[in-house]
Amino acid sequence: MKDLIITIFGATGDLTSRKLLPAIATLFKKKQISEHTRIIALGRREYTTESYLNYMNESAFKPLNLKILKELVVYHKIEISNLEEYKSLAELIQSEKSGIAFSIDPVTNDKTKIVIEAVFGLGEYIVQGKVTPDHYEVDKNTLVLTKKQTAYQNVKFIRVGQTNEEVPLHKKDGSLQKLTENEIIEVALLVKSIENH
Repeated sequence: MKDLIITIFGATGDLTSRKLLPAIATLFKKKQISEHTRIIALGRREYTTESYLNYMNESAFKPLNLKILKELVVYHKIEISNLEEYKSLAELIQSEKSGIAFSIDPVTNDKTKIVIEAVFGLGEYIVQGKVTPDHYEVDKNTLVLTKKQTAYQNVKFIRVGQTNEEVPLHKKDGSLQKLTENEIIEVALLVKSIENH
Protein backbone atom coordinates (compact mmCIF):
# COMPACT_ATOMS: atom_id res chain seq x y z
CA MET A 1 0.00 0.00 0.00
CA LYS A 2 1.35 3.44 -0.87
CA ASP A 3 0.73 6.04 1.82
CA LEU A 4 -1.57 4.97 4.61
CA ILE A 5 -3.08 7.26 7.21
CA ILE A 6 -4.73 5.66 10.23
CA THR A 7 -6.84 7.99 12.34
CA ILE A 8 -7.59 6.97 15.92
CA PHE A 9 -10.55 8.75 17.50
CA GLY A 10 -10.44 8.86 21.31
CA ALA A 11 -6.73 8.11 21.16
CA THR A 12 -6.06 8.70 24.87
CA GLY A 13 -8.16 5.71 25.85
CA ASP A 14 -7.23 2.35 27.28
CA LEU A 15 -7.84 0.46 24.02
CA THR A 16 -5.27 2.60 22.23
CA SER A 17 -2.51 2.11 24.81
CA ARG A 18 -3.15 -1.61 25.32
CA LYS A 19 -4.03 -2.74 21.78
CA LEU A 20 -3.76 -0.25 18.92
CA LEU A 21 -0.34 1.34 19.48
CA PRO A 22 1.41 -1.97 20.31
CA ALA A 23 -0.21 -3.61 17.24
CA ILE A 24 0.83 -0.75 14.96
CA ALA A 25 4.44 -0.89 16.21
CA THR A 26 4.49 -4.67 15.68
CA LEU A 27 3.08 -4.36 12.15
CA PHE A 28 5.72 -1.75 11.34
CA LYS A 29 8.50 -3.93 12.75
CA LYS A 30 7.27 -6.88 10.63
CA LYS A 31 7.14 -4.57 7.58
CA GLN A 32 3.39 -5.11 7.21
CA ILE A 33 2.95 -1.34 7.16
CA SER A 34 5.46 0.98 5.51
CA GLU A 35 7.48 3.91 6.76
CA HIS A 36 5.04 6.07 4.78
CA THR A 37 2.27 5.19 7.23
CA ARG A 38 1.11 7.97 9.50
CA ILE A 39 -1.01 7.54 12.60
CA ILE A 40 -3.09 10.55 13.58
CA ALA A 41 -4.09 10.22 17.22
CA LEU A 42 -7.09 12.41 18.06
CA GLY A 43 -8.07 13.43 21.55
CA ARG A 44 -9.54 16.27 23.59
CA ARG A 45 -6.55 16.69 25.87
CA GLU A 46 -3.78 19.22 25.34
CA TYR A 47 -0.64 17.24 24.39
CA THR A 48 2.33 17.48 22.10
CA THR A 49 3.03 14.27 20.22
CA GLU A 50 5.91 13.49 22.57
CA SER A 51 3.92 14.13 25.76
CA TYR A 52 1.02 12.08 24.33
CA LEU A 53 3.27 9.08 23.65
CA ASN A 54 4.85 9.35 27.11
CA TYR A 55 1.37 9.43 28.68
CA MET A 56 0.27 6.40 26.64
CA ASN A 57 3.48 4.55 27.56
CA GLU A 58 2.71 5.09 31.26
CA SER A 59 -0.85 3.80 30.69
CA ALA A 60 0.17 0.66 28.78
CA PHE A 61 0.52 -2.75 30.43
CA LYS A 62 3.88 -3.27 28.72
CA PRO A 63 6.27 -0.52 27.57
CA LEU A 64 5.45 0.78 24.10
CA ASN A 65 8.06 0.86 21.35
CA LEU A 66 8.45 4.64 21.48
CA LYS A 67 11.29 4.67 18.94
CA ILE A 68 8.96 3.31 16.24
CA LEU A 69 5.87 5.20 17.38
CA LYS A 70 7.68 8.56 17.34
CA GLU A 71 8.24 8.03 13.61
CA LEU A 72 4.60 7.16 12.89
CA VAL A 73 2.34 9.02 15.33
CA VAL A 74 1.14 12.63 15.28
CA TYR A 75 -1.17 13.75 18.10
CA HIS A 76 -3.89 16.24 17.24
CA LYS A 77 -6.25 17.90 19.72
CA ILE A 78 -9.84 17.94 18.52
CA GLU A 79 -13.34 18.05 19.96
CA ILE A 80 -14.81 15.27 17.84
CA SER A 81 -18.41 16.38 18.31
CA ASN A 82 -17.62 19.80 16.79
CA LEU A 83 -17.74 19.49 12.98
CA GLU A 84 -15.90 22.81 12.58
CA GLU A 85 -12.81 21.28 14.17
CA TYR A 86 -12.57 18.72 11.37
CA LYS A 87 -11.15 21.51 9.21
CA SER A 88 -7.95 21.42 11.27
CA LEU A 89 -7.84 17.65 10.85
CA ALA A 90 -8.27 17.95 7.10
CA GLU A 91 -5.12 20.06 6.99
CA LEU A 92 -3.17 17.03 8.22
CA ILE A 93 -4.74 14.65 5.74
CA GLN A 94 -4.55 15.15 2.01
CA SER A 95 -5.93 11.96 0.56
CA GLU A 96 -7.28 10.83 -2.79
CA LYS A 97 -9.45 8.24 -1.04
CA SER A 98 -10.74 8.02 2.52
CA GLY A 99 -12.65 5.47 4.48
CA ILE A 100 -13.52 3.76 7.67
CA ALA A 101 -13.04 0.13 8.69
CA PHE A 102 -14.74 -1.96 11.36
CA SER A 103 -13.48 -5.24 12.81
CA ILE A 104 -17.11 -6.37 13.18
CA ASP A 105 -20.23 -5.50 11.23
CA PRO A 106 -21.47 -2.34 13.02
CA VAL A 107 -25.07 -2.99 11.99
CA THR A 108 -25.46 -6.71 12.73
CA ASN A 109 -22.56 -7.23 15.20
CA ASP A 110 -21.38 -10.13 13.01
CA LYS A 111 -17.86 -10.82 14.33
CA THR A 112 -16.90 -12.86 11.25
CA LYS A 113 -16.92 -9.80 8.96
CA ILE A 114 -14.66 -6.85 8.42
CA VAL A 115 -16.61 -3.90 7.00
CA ILE A 116 -14.90 -1.16 5.01
CA GLU A 117 -16.49 1.97 3.55
CA ALA A 118 -14.69 4.38 1.21
CA VAL A 119 -15.13 7.59 -0.79
CA PHE A 120 -13.03 9.69 -3.14
CA GLY A 121 -11.42 12.70 -1.44
CA LEU A 122 -11.24 13.63 2.22
CA GLY A 123 -13.21 11.66 4.78
CA GLU A 124 -15.19 14.64 6.05
CA TYR A 125 -18.05 13.80 3.68
CA ILE A 126 -18.39 10.31 5.20
CA VAL A 127 -18.63 11.88 8.68
CA GLN A 128 -21.22 14.40 7.49
CA GLY A 129 -23.17 11.82 5.50
CA LYS A 130 -22.91 14.06 2.45
CA VAL A 131 -21.93 11.21 0.10
CA THR A 132 -22.79 7.53 0.17
CA PRO A 133 -19.60 5.48 0.49
CA ASP A 134 -18.78 2.23 -1.27
CA HIS A 135 -19.44 -0.68 1.09
CA TYR A 136 -17.20 -3.74 1.24
CA GLU A 137 -17.41 -6.84 3.44
CA VAL A 138 -14.52 -9.24 3.92
CA ASP A 139 -14.65 -12.64 5.63
CA LYS A 140 -12.38 -12.25 8.64
CA ASN A 141 -11.08 -15.84 8.58
CA THR A 142 -10.37 -16.27 4.86
CA LEU A 143 -9.82 -12.59 3.93
CA VAL A 144 -12.08 -13.11 0.91
CA LEU A 145 -14.16 -10.19 -0.34
CA THR A 146 -17.76 -11.37 0.12
CA LYS A 147 -19.75 -8.22 -0.66
CA LYS A 148 -19.05 -5.16 -2.77
CA GLN A 149 -21.49 -2.27 -3.23
CA THR A 150 -20.24 0.60 -5.34
CA ALA A 151 -22.07 3.87 -4.71
CA TYR A 152 -22.26 6.73 -7.19
CA GLN A 153 -20.45 9.83 -5.89
CA ASN A 154 -21.20 13.16 -7.60
CA VAL A 155 -18.79 15.37 -5.57
CA LYS A 156 -15.62 14.98 -3.57
CA PHE A 157 -14.04 17.16 -0.89
CA ILE A 158 -10.35 17.81 -1.54
CA ARG A 159 -7.48 19.97 -0.34
CA VAL A 160 -6.66 22.78 -2.76
CA GLY A 161 -3.79 24.99 -1.61
CA GLN A 162 -4.63 26.17 1.90
CA THR A 163 -8.35 25.36 1.78
CA ASN A 164 -10.66 22.41 1.27
CA GLU A 165 -13.08 22.56 -1.62
CA GLU A 166 -15.97 20.56 -2.98
CA VAL A 167 -15.41 19.62 -6.59
CA PRO A 168 -17.83 17.84 -8.91
CA LEU A 169 -17.02 14.37 -10.24
CA HIS A 170 -17.83 13.41 -13.80
CA LYS A 171 -20.43 10.65 -13.98
CA LYS A 172 -17.81 8.16 -15.24
CA ASP A 173 -15.39 8.95 -12.36
CA GLY A 174 -18.13 9.05 -9.73
CA SER A 175 -19.30 5.57 -10.76
CA LEU A 176 -15.89 3.96 -10.22
CA GLN A 177 -15.15 1.60 -7.35
CA LYS A 178 -13.26 3.61 -4.70
CA LEU A 179 -10.82 0.93 -3.54
CA THR A 180 -9.28 -1.81 -5.65
CA GLU A 181 -9.79 -5.38 -4.45
CA ASN A 182 -6.11 -5.42 -3.49
CA GLU A 183 -6.53 -2.28 -1.35
CA ILE A 184 -9.65 -3.75 0.29
CA ILE A 185 -7.79 -6.91 1.28
CA GLU A 186 -4.76 -4.90 2.51
CA VAL A 187 -7.00 -2.79 4.75
CA ALA A 188 -8.81 -5.93 5.98
CA LEU A 189 -5.46 -7.55 6.82
CA LEU A 190 -4.45 -4.48 8.84
CA VAL A 191 -7.78 -4.48 10.70
CA LYS A 192 -7.46 -8.20 11.47
CA SER A 193 -3.82 -7.82 12.59
CA ILE A 194 -4.68 -4.94 14.91
CA GLU A 195 -7.64 -6.82 16.36
CA ASN A 196 -5.54 -9.96 16.94
CA HIS A 197 -2.74 -8.11 18.68
